[in-house]
Amino acid sequence: LNWSVASIPNPSIPLTVAGDSYVWVGSSGGELYQVDFSGGSPAVTSVALGDATAGVGSPALDVADLTAYVGTENGRVYAVVLPLP
Repeated sequence: LNWSVASIPNPSIPLTVAGDSYVWVGSSGGELYQVDFSGGSPAVTSVALGDATAGVGSPALDVADLTAYVGTENGRVYAVVLPLP
């Protein structure tokens, strides 16, 4: 095991980019999470989508402009520029 993060509620299937140090996952807590594992211990950043009450699915990536597209349980789709700040 290289690393793990236990603070993300019900993480989705992760999105990774070959050669990148980030992993992105949706969560049941209404947020898109970014895990940066470049510094040894994983650093977790997140952004709330909408009012953060709907579960967030697995993100998909548009590699041309580094935008993640994610759907939520309330029927909305969000576009999020990566990496997160």
